[in-house]
Amino acid sequence: MEEHREVSEEEFKNIVEACEKLLMEDSEDPEVWTRKGMALMGLGNAEEAIGSFDKALKLEPDFVWALDNMCMAMLLSERYEESLDCFNKALQINPSDEILLNNKAFLLSSMGKFEDAVAIFDLILDQTENRTSVLKEKSNCLLNLERYAEALECLLEILEVERDDPDIFFKEGNALGGLGKPEEALKSFDEALELDPLYVEAWNSKGVAYSLLKCYDEAIICFDHAIDLDHDDDRGWFLKAKTLSAMDEFGDALKCFDISLEINPMNTEAWYRRGVVLYDLKIFPAAIESYEKAIGIDENSAEAWNGKALSLYEIGEHDEEIKCYNRALEIKPKFSEAWTNKGATFLTMGMDDKALECLDKALNLNSEDHNAWMNKASVLIRLEKFEDAIHCCDKALKIKPMLLPALFLKIRTLQTMEKFKESVESLDKVLEVDPRNDEAWFLRGISMEYQNKPEEALESFNSALNFDPKNIGAWYFKGRSLMFLGKTEEAINCFEMVTLMDPDNYEAFLLMGIMLLELERYKEALESFESVLKLDSDNEDAIIKKGQSLGFLEEPGKALECFEEVLKINVDNLEALNYKGVALKHMKNYESSIETFKSIIEREPENPWAWHQIGLNYKELERYQSAVEAFDNALDLDPNFILGLMEKGVTLGIIKQYTEALKCFNEVLIKDPENPDALHFKKMTLEYMDLEEPEVK
Repeated sequence: MEEHREVSEEEFKNIVEACEKLLMEDSEDPEVWTRKGMALMGLGNAEEAIGSFDKALKLEPDFVWALDNMCMAMLLSERYEESLDCFNKALQINPSDEILLNNKAFLLSSMGKFEDAVAIFDLILDQTENRTSVLKEKSNCLLNLERYAEALECLLEILEVERDDPDIFFKEGNALGGLGKPEEALKSFDEALELDPLYVEAWNSKGVAYSLLKCYDEAIICFDHAIDLDHDDDRGWFLKAKTLSAMDEFGDALKCFDISLEINPMNTEAWYRRGVVLYDLKIFPAAIESYEKAIGIDENSAEAWNGKALSLYEIGEHDEEIKCYNRALEIKPKFSEAWTNKGATFLTMGMDDKALECLDKALNLNSEDHNAWMNKASVLIRLEKFEDAIHCCDKALKIKPMLLPALFLKIRTLQTMEKFKESVESLDKVLEVDPRNDEAWFLRGISMEYQNKPEEALESFNSALNFDPKNIGAWYFKGRSLMFLGKTEEAINCFEMVTLMDPDNYEAFLLMGIMLLELERYKEALESFESVLKLDSDNEDAIIKKGQSLGFLEEPGKALECFEEVLKINVDNLEALNYKGVALKHMKNYESSIETFKSIIEREPENPWAWHQIGLNYKELERYQSAVEAFDNALDLDPNFILGLMEKGVTLGIIKQYTEALKCFNEVLIKDPENPDALHFKKMTLEYMDLEEPEVK
């Protein structure tokens, strides 16, 4: 931009007065109107100057001097479009005027039309003798266009002839930073700061270069230098806040953002990034307010709409959240992150088709988005398309080979598919890299358990607990492994540990009760089952086990109430029907017991146990022939049913059919030669046969 020579304010006032006197004598002189306008510009009265130039141009429309200065006055008044029209008119008259061309290019760059400005600077460079000055202006435009290599080329040419301007080294550093060369950029910023140690923006840019290198402590030192030089430099506070965020120093970052915004409350990015910090601090309502501030300044900030949506997700406002994603994508249709986040929300809402549609759009835009691949895998898992889900996990892992959430998602999917051997192979790879990963040891233990390898499962659960003694899942499954190994007392200890850490874990209470039942510690078992029912009042297994405990505690009436309670919940629960029949038998209500077992047979005709129980009831009623028929029905269904053979033999003995009874006991002994009951009853039967028929041996 052309510079006016230094003239004092008093001189400008005198020129204005002189011009006004002349114009009183001759108001038709365009040159005097032009001189008055130039003096008014010198006094900072650009709008009044425009009036003077307008008078001159009405008198002489092609008066170049007035036209040139009118262009500059309009530029200073930020009437850019009118200024551009004025430059174009002036250049029609004098197309090769270097000053006009330069000032037009400066105007275009002020309007953000950097490409057009560069084209004019290139035209000037072909003819100018003041090459360095034009290269400086051109490099500014190229930096704004992020054409860093071309900008660097201009700056290096300048530095061949001029090395005492810190601004050139500063811009060289910015160009190198833009080219992804932060180490070289640091050298340029150091050159700038050696020439001018008070250069605030150079300190800031040096800090940015250190941040790119993840040298955050050094970056903070640079930003602090900038802030010390200018405490009201909002950019220094802003950049320091960004760096503190990258260091996970969210509290300090928030303070710096607040100072930056106090100085410059119109910084959209600062409000947006402040929202991100509040999100990381899990202060979601405040984060939403911060994003809304950013949107209030720039309603087309797609990032702020996306950030607001993420915070709305955390407070469960999914409908409003989707509206925010829609707005972000209306502004920026190729915003892949917003498509991914929207898809993840539809996944949470159980809208699988919409989730897949969004995630596929995200992946079409950015196939390297590992989060999109993982969310797609989660949708496919819910749709039970496990092979496709594994493929998505593999895609995510190709992008980030040791991305643990993707690895664990794949492993859990393999476990769902009962591919336990493959899951162990994947887990072993994780443990090679991170042998202290308790979650990997835990999942490995589960895979070992489902491969019927309780000893190896136990080893894995112990390893998980060595690294994280609070891993509730590991305690629970360790208890299961011990249970499978018959180490009942140790299993109970594990389940007790689970219930201490997680008093709402009804499954641990249930298994602990089952173990106590096995140990005949019926009162303690009863307490465990009652704990389950406090958490899950309709848990059929717990009610049945409670009834069993009461039965063993000789309270068959209360036991019966439990079994009937289950049948109110689920009339087809055959286990409850069975125990109801047993309870009725213990209460000597044999007819009702028989009817109960008959109802089981109606539902399950090939149930030998039910026929066996009917036989026992008939035996108690001394209806021995009916009992024998019932036992025969049981044995027809299961010829190897030893209890049925034994009870049939005993019943036949009662009605003195010793030969048939003896056949039953002999058949038991063929199947189980050492069966003590069969040996005992065979001996008794032979004795009765000797008494009844002495001649029979």
